[in-house]
Amino acid sequence: MRLLLMSQTAAGRTEIERAFLSDLSGRGRMAYLPSKSDPSRKYFKHVAEHFLALSVEAEYCDLDQEFQADVLGRISDCEVIYLSGGLTPYFLRQLRARGAMPLLARHATEGKHLIGVSAGGIIMSPSIDIIRMDPEERGAISVGQDTSGLGLFDFEFFPHFGRHAGDDLRLRERSRETGRAILACDDASGVVLRGGERIEFGRVCWF
Repeated sequence: MRLLLMSQTAAGRTEIERAFLSDLSGRGRMAYLPSKSDPSRKYFKHVAEHFLALSVEAEYCDLDQEFQADVLGRISDCEVIYLSGGLTPYFLRQLRARGAMPLLARHATEGKHLIGVSAGGIIMSPSIDIIRMDPEERGAISVGQDTSGLGLFDFEFFPHFGRHAGDDLRLRERSRETGRAILACDDASGVVLRGGERIEFGRVCWF
């Protein structure tokens, strides 16, 4: 698998993405999956410009209000898939509703490049339940919602670490309760997972 976990795509910082894409031959194509529709393309344009500087051309692939029947095929044709940040439970519901979860799992197991930013990275985890530790999202999971994620690795991912006081205490307690390791990244850090190799950038904490 070739996976990249980040809290955000930061302007002017490309070393994480460059290291992740170093084995991509030639000019690549990336399917950008927004967590919800981005009518003005505000967030897409930022990401597209960022990756164009790395010789990767982004394509907007909406699974929400602008969904089209051919979008899953267009996603499959790309060497790189980018799962954006946003409201995690809503994004997960849209991925399930459009039948994209098996596609993403297959993309990863075939050794293609999969990027998870914030919510996107959480969805790559065994479940999204860790958002209950986030003061901004803890009440966002609907009663009865299936919170299982792609399960591409056996730990939990917690983005934007350090934004709220007590993050370390909450994550340490959760890891103790669940028996599962937690990877926490602040807004400037990220982790590349490539086969059995793990490359950490910036402030990365394990609990």
